[in-house]
Amino acid sequence: MVKSVIFLYIIIFLLSGCVATQKPLMPVDPEPVLSPEQLQDELLSHEQRLTQTIVGIFQQSQQSQQLMQIDADLNTLLAQVDKINERSKRVRRAVAKVEKAYPPKAPPLIEDKLLLGEREWVYLNEFEHVFTAYIDPGVDSSMLKVDNINLFERDGDQWVRFDVLLPGDNKSESETVKTFKLKVQRMIRIKSRSSDKKSLRYPVIQVNLKIGKYQGMTDIYLGTQGKRKHALVLGRKFLKDIAVIDISQTFIQGKTSLHNSK
Repeated sequence: MVKSVIFLYIIIFLLSGCVATQKPLMPVDPEPVLSPEQLQDELLSHEQRLTQTIVGIFQQSQQSQQLMQIDADLNTLLAQVDKINERSKRVRRAVAKVEKAYPPKAPPLIEDKLLLGEREWVYLNEFEHVFTAYIDPGVDSSMLKVDNINLFERDGDQWVRFDVLLPGDNKSESETVKTFKLKVQRMIRIKSRSSDKKSLRYPVIQVNLKIGKYQGMTDIYLGTQGKRKHALVLGRKFLKDIAVIDISQTFIQGKTSLHNSK
């Protein structure tokens, strides 16, 4: 027992001696991997890369916002286009209804010729009045229906005095009868519409007429055939070489007023 204690003391003594003789450890600075200049360059490089990354993220954000705005503008435009298309459809349907109710008339000229309907407004300068003329290619000569025809001479020439029933320019104006005197160009024979079909002689006068934009001279005879519905009839001699007839239409050339015919 005593030997064991002595042995333990010896071991403790030896260990304490070793500890007393051991020198304390001093910290050692590591050898630098980069020089200060290299470290500065490396930091600068990292800063530049970080700056580029931030700029890229910012640009992507701006582009994303721009794309979102473009998408919103495009949706707005598409909505406006849809509205325009819908309005266009409504307009086309309305135009189709109008065209169906009022078919478009043919142009007033075809190959430099007048296009005339079955009836046209005609201004006669000698009477300073607009007449409703019946366009009749089935008769040869043009005719103005008159009353009280009286032939007489003046300075060696034959003249004619007659009455014309002038219709009012509008519904509120009543018809008036006026007497005119004009020089006779010649006499013409026209077969009567009565059952005996006798030929009767009528005086022919020359008038300056206007239909639409056309204006020219033509011969018409003064007739008293009471069965005719129209006061003025234009026949083949007038229509030849200057007009094309479309009997399915009326008043293609429009109305010529007294004011713009002088």
